Amino acid sequence: ARPAGGFRVDYGFVATVDREIMRDLERDVGYGITDLWDEIVETLQGAPVSTDTE
Repeated sequence: ARPAGGFRVDYGFVATVDREIMRDLERDVGYGITDLWDEIVETLQGAPVSTDTE
């Protein structure tokens, strides 16, 4: 659906939020939790691989 004649929808705020998120990768995401994805990946890469299916 298109907006009624002459009206334009401005979603500029979405681009602003996206830029903010991309710029601050290790941001506080709430309740004392920090985005530590890189540390999690490094830890898992050093973990021994288990092939046990039992």
